Amino acid sequence: KATRRKDCYKKLEKYINAGVKEYWIIDPDEKKLLVYQIEEDKFPVLYGLTGKVPIGIYQGKLMIDLDLVAAGIQEYPE
Repeated sequence: KATRRKDCYKKLEKYINAGVKEYWIIDPDEKKLLVYQIEEDKFPVLYGLTGKVPIGIYQGKLMIDLDLVAAGIQEYPE
């Protein structure tokens, strides 16, 4: 919660200016993933932390299993 504003605004702006093509933000409290496909200039996509999500910069050939991510978050409570 403490870095949410920095992650969603300041870092995003810096990453865009630096030429980053894709930026993922995980909100462990809300169990959500926000994906910015900066290279594609699309609106961000919001996912729940379940199933597999393709990494855009690899044309979807590489997937991240969000069930494993969610399990990892639960292992390390605040």
